This record gives sequence, C-alpha cells and structure tokens, in this order.
Amino acid sequence: MCIVNATKAYKPPAARTATAFAQLPAPTFAVVAPPKRFDATASDARWTGNALLGSTGAATKRVLAVDGGALHVISDDGLQTRHIEDGLIVALASSTVAVDDVVAAYDKAAKSGDANDTRTRVNALRKALGDLHADKGSFAVCAFDAKMGRVLAARSKNSAPLSYGFTADGTLVACAGLTAQAMGLDGLLDLTPLPSGRFIFGHRYVKPIEFTQFWSTAQGNRAAAPARKARRSVEVAIPECGVPTQKWGTTGSEGDVNADWHEHPTLHHTKSAYVPPALRRAREAAAKAAAEKAEKDVLHAEEKKEARPISPRSQKVEMDAQIAEAIASQDRLVADLESALVTAVRRASIDTRRASVEVARKNLAKKSLKSATLSAASWERALATSRAARTSVDCARSSMDVSRISSFFSSAPVARV
Repeated sequence: MCIVNATKAYKPPAARTATAFAQLPAPTFAVVAPPKRFDATASDARWTGNALLGSTGAATKRVLAVDGGALHVISDDGLQTRHIEDGLIVALASSTVAVDDVVAAYDKAAKSGDANDTRTRVNALRKALGDLHADKGSFAVCAFDAKMGRVLAARSKNSAPLSYGFTADGTLVACAGLTAQAMGLDGLLDLTPLPSGRFIFGHRYVKPIEFTQFWSTAQGNRAAAPARKARRSVEVAIPECGVPTQKWGTTGSEGDVNADWHEHPTLHHTKSAYVPPALRRAREAAAKAAAEKAEKDVLHAEEKKEARPISPRSQKVEMDAQIAEAIASQDRLVADLESALVTAVRRASIDTRRASVEVARKNLAKKSLKSATLSAASWERALATSRAARTSVDCARSSMDVSRISSFFSSAPVARV
C-alpha cells in the first residue's frame, strides 16, 4: 500500500473555519432624505447628510446630491454608484450585478404602470427586483428618486447588510456599515436591519416588502421587520448634529402653527396606498363588526326605552310639568296682548289730540289771515254796517218800550171823579 504525499500544508480547524467564512470588505455609505419641502434643494440634502455623518469621524469620499436627497460614500469597497440626469442616484454593492442592470430594472418598473399609483409601482418593483436576483445573483442597493421623492433600499441573501430608520426631525436614512452609536445619534436615530429578500420604497412610511420567495407557491408578503413611520413633529432639535429645527422664521401664516404644514392629505393618504391583504381584511372585518355592534346598540336602546315602565308618580310629574308650561305660555301671551292694547290706545289718543290741535291751529290761522288781509274801506263799511245794525236795534228796542207802555195804560181802569 502506498501513501500519496500531501500537497497542502496542514491548517488547524480554527484557521480553516476563518478562511472558509471570510467575507469581503463591506462598503460604508448612507442615503439621506430630509422631510419633503416644495423648495428642497440639493444643498440642503448635502448639508443634512454632512451633519448626520459628522460625528463618525470618517471622511466622506464623495457625495451625490439631488433635490431632496443625497448619497454620502465613506468607504467604496466593492461599491458602484451612478447619478442619472433625471434625478436618480444609485449605490450598488454586488459582485455579480452591474449598476446599469439596476437602473434598467428600475426604469422598467417605472414604465410598467402609473407613477402616481403606489400599489402598481410597488408591485412592479417587486417583480423587477425578483427577476434581477434570479438572473444576476445577490445584491444590495440604495437609491433615491428625486421625481418620486422616495428612497429605495433592497438586499438579497449573501449581500451587504442594510439598515433604515428615521431621525427625530423626520429624515429617512438608508445606510450600510453604519450604526446610530457610530453617528452619535443614539436615542435620536433608530435603525432597523433590512431582512434579506426585502425592499423598502417610500419617504415618510416604509415597510419591508418581500421580492424573493422561499417557496415558489408563496404569495403573501412576509415583512420580517416592522414598518417604520416618520414622527409627526419635525421641530425636534438634534443637539449632537446641530440640525436647525426650521429653515425660516415665522411668517404669520397658517404654517407657523402647524407642525407639518406642507403635508397634503391627497398626497400621503391616497386610496392607492399599498395595504397588505391580511391587514386589509382585518380592517374590513373590524369596520363591519363595529357597524353591527353600533346597530345592535341602537336597537337595544330603542327596545329598552319602549319597554321601560313608567310609574304613576312619574306620569303625574310629567303632566304637572306640561300643565305648568302651558299656563306659563298663556300668561306670556296675555301679557303680550295687554301691552299691545295699551300701546295701541296710547297711540290712538295721541293721534286724536294731535288732529284736534291741528284743526284748531288751522282755524286760528285762517282767522288771523282774514283779519290781517282786510283793507281800510272794508273796515269803514264794516263799521257803518255795525252802526246801522246798532241803530236798528235801538229803534226796535224803543218801539217795544212804547208798545209795552201803551198796552199797560189801556188795560188799567179809569178812575171816576
């Protein structure tokens, strides 16, 4: 029996294990998306990223910034980046997938449906990323689309670990090779590891969505990590980084008193927002149960109200209250009629007195006007007439006296001598 000479040097088990599971250096980068604003600029996103990564102590090799988001690269070991003119920045960590493949898959998903329909866009991205993983292999990618204002982060198995989370002011951070402690944001930035085979796509609300299937027959989404949502208030200061709470001062408008005045309900709460089927069924069942319970409560209250016995004392009290209310209303009506009658009588007497005074005033005015308009001749004629009348009266009076005297003497007897 011959023994073949060994061609390899002996290695202890620990050394063999370390060699077998040795991993390539992972890149370190972060995609930063500040809260949405209508006047967002690339400089703001760059400044926000520098403020967040300033506490790491590592120098940033390059920055790709667009309106509303920026990519900060600290270590580019095995990292591929691309800046598209239409506002798309991509960072890819993969040894088998090229950045052009990722851009082509993203464009294909964008053109496959309505860009304003979130559900259609998410389903298209799920299919595109799944096909890319099946055709090319494992990858880890982070991207920001300035047109959509959304962050994309996806990774498959055996790829660089990715994390995502929100800062206290609502900034979305998707990074690789970084932790909250390393950035000096312990307690202000809560990073969640992105499970393999999942991706997130959003800005204020992100939820891991599965794009690879462990079983070929699996149709539901296994998020494997909780959904994350930005805080409602964006005015929480971050003293470690010095990020300003507001870009401008008070303007005296409605936006000064609202914590999130730029949020529009039709943009963040559309009916097309993606909702998992299980959650949708649970919401519908809860709404149906609540409606049935409310209807039952109403029927029960009506039945209880109808079936409740009324005691004679309660009936008497209710009757007395109704009678008292009727008497009070009659008293008010009588008082109103009396006041109206007194007012009418007073007005009638005042009107009568006023009419009599007006008639007397008119007669007096006529007399004074007539006496004032008589001429001197008229006065002479009136004086002669009055004198003639007085003379005739005196003559009549003297004739009456003569007739009276004659009648007296004729009726008296004559004394005989």
